[in-house]
Amino acid sequence: MKENKLPYEDLLSSQVLFITRKSGEKLIACIGIEKYGSEALLRSFAVDDSFKNKGIGAELLHELLTKCEEEGVKTLHLLTTTAAEYFYKTEWYEKLNLVEFCFEDEGKQLHEVCNDFLKREFSAYRFVDGIIVEVNSKEEIIEIEEALNQSDKFKPVKTHLSTALRLLADKKSPDYRNSIKESISAVESISKIIVADNSTTLGQALKEIEKRHKIPKSLKSAFSTLYGYTSDVGGIRHALLDGDDEVKLEEAKFMLVACSAFINYLITKI
Repeated sequence: MKENKLPYEDLLSSQVLFITRKSGEKLIACIGIEKYGSEALLRSFAVDDSFKNKGIGAELLHELLTKCEEEGVKTLHLLTTTAAEYFYKTEWYEKLNLVEFCFEDEGKQLHEVCNDFLKREFSAYRFVDGIIVEVNSKEEIIEIEEALNQSDKFKPVKTHLSTALRLLADKKSPDYRNSIKESISAVESISKIIVADNSTTLGQALKEIEKRHKIPKSLKSAFSTLYGYTSDVGGIRHALLDGDDEVKLEEAKFMLVACSAFINYLITKI
């Protein structure tokens, strides 16, 4: 505690529930709470300098939150003298990254609670499959998460969608162009799986799917047009050239949501 400039003088007289980690006989990390009914004070959270950046702190915090739930703690308070300085100095995306990190191992229910707070504060960001991204429509979130949570039979599809989401969600350096590539690649993957032909093109696969599963021609045509947008000269899938249109958030988000919805639609048809 002393090494990390945390109060320790009252530990013997306070009723603090501790969770610790050791390396051999050496205490390398700890976290604790003082419980007051359904509320508790988080305190004494420290990791030895030589063991930092190894995920130990995240493990302790997750274990403590689980313990709080078991103990009936509804509200957890944190008193600190350094957080304000940290938040004033950090960039806006670092603040969101911190929130994302703190809740990365939590379930969907807690992410939905966070989304309610983000909505209340008029934030453009929401949790989507554990990642904070600039998507604020509940319907869009549902489509993306449903596509990402399909069975392992569609693992290549999920890999492309997860990459598209990650590239879109990079708050410091988002890569919208490659996010779109990954979104359309996810549709290619699901189409190849459905027709059981890994060498076919998306256009050929959609024609076969249309015949087998009675997809409306207008819908197939609309998606073929979207595929054309990504593949024409100067398009998304070609090398970036001078004079090419800049790809923006709106296009990347639209493609991620549209491709997710189309994938969900195709899966219901097979």
